[in-house]
Amino acid sequence: MSFPANVVIVVSRCAQQKKGFCIRFEEKVPGQWFADWAFSIQEQQARREGYDSNEINGSILIDKAYPGCPYCESEGFVLCGACNKVACYDGSSHQVLCPWCGNHGEINNKRVNSLRAGGDI
Repeated sequence: MSFPANVVIVVSRCAQQKKGFCIRFEEKVPGQWFADWAFSIQEQQARREGYDSNEINGSILIDKAYPGCPYCESEGFVLCGACNKVACYDGSSHQVLCPWCGNHGEINNKRVNSLRAGGDI
């Protein structure tokens, strides 16, 4: 499936249910990518669509229209420091467990300036 050049789909995983989903980002202002939609997807389908190789660089922001994780409705997301993959985040926990690699640690509140889609889903 193709999208305009300023739209990128990034693969994520629900931190609670460990199921795959995708987040749609749109570059609404040059260098500013807004998460504005999320949808559940089978991981094999995400790979077939090429979503597992997408990458974005710039400021990562959450649009007010973003519905959150399709499984647990968490409206935030985190980037794992060990495997560099994206997972949903409830915004309140200080400790998180990566549903991709099992890494755990504290949220460091650093702004993410690059997201890569999770190449080995």
